[in-house]
Amino acid sequence: MNTRLQVEHPVTEMITGFDLVEWQIKVAQGEKLPKEQEEITARGHAFEARIYAESPKRGFLPGAGPLLHLTTPSPSEDVRIETGTQQGDEVSVYYDPMIAKLVVWGKDRFEALSKLKRSLLDYNIAGLDTNVDFMISLAAHPEFVKGNVHTNFINDHGDSLLSTHPPTETQIGQTALALALKFKQEEHERAVEQRDQSNPFNVEDGFRVNYNNVKDMKLESDGTVNPVIMKQVDNGRFSISCDEGKSWKTMEGVIVQRNNKFILDCIIDGSKCKYNVFKNDDIIAVFTEDGKLEFLSQSTISQKQKTRAAVKKTSRFSDAGVLDKVLVKPGGDE
Repeated sequence: MNTRLQVEHPVTEMITGFDLVEWQIKVAQGEKLPKEQEEITARGHAFEARIYAESPKRGFLPGAGPLLHLTTPSPSEDVRIETGTQQGDEVSVYYDPMIAKLVVWGKDRFEALSKLKRSLLDYNIAGLDTNVDFMISLAAHPEFVKGNVHTNFINDHGDSLLSTHPPTETQIGQTALALALKFKQEEHERAVEQRDQSNPFNVEDGFRVNYNNVKDMKLESDGTVNPVIMKQVDNGRFSISCDEGKSWKTMEGVIVQRNNKFILDCIIDGSKCKYNVFKNDDIIAVFTEDGKLEFLSQSTISQKQKTRAAVKKTSRFSDAGVLDKVLVKPGGDE
């Protein structure tokens, strides 16, 4: 007999405390099962979340691409991560786009669900679409919290689970703050070995005689370009406008590095916040309590506009996949 494990066997292992893979190997060696059915009891509650490179907003279409940034919750007795990927790996079009299984345990369903939500918020991925934010919404849905779950749940509650909202001015502002501070940090690191830091002309606090240091930014999200004006009041403190100067928010913060994570420690309109941040030449991502905010940087927007103009008269397929066959010929009508 070809014994096989169910895909959700980690849930069984978490609530029983037994290693089913170990049992499978023992049986394959001719040994007996260590326990009889009546000796097995379930304890507590467990959830399994399958982290996928897919786009829930586009019918859960699978995705592919590089894992530019990947940090996970800390594994423990109650939080288990099964994965074969790490930061820098590529999610291929040739295989299932699953990135990991996240399994949590609690003494009851409420505690397990709370741990699931916290662990999903700590699962930070940038570079490609994933279902993490969708599962955060799912785990927080009132009917899911009550346990009113069935196989048609997503269809019945799709309007709320899959709804899209443009980023708020505060979210755009905090992303601009993170980007400005990250730029400043990178510039400082490059300059440390090259300049005399005791020279007053090398001070990088944004001070200007008679006027503020003003920077215009553009951040793109889901095809919408958001203009931002930033006035640097002093070192790490900015006045930020996302409506062409009609209104302003005061934001200040620092970027600190802890355990290979960059954290935005900030104050926005008097409220203290901490968010994980990722930035490269193309994108800036801020991981908040509401999920991931990911924007294209200004240079990337310009490049995208040039690319769009260059391919305006061509046909392009936006989804990940392999072109198996072309059924038309150049110059043909069909």
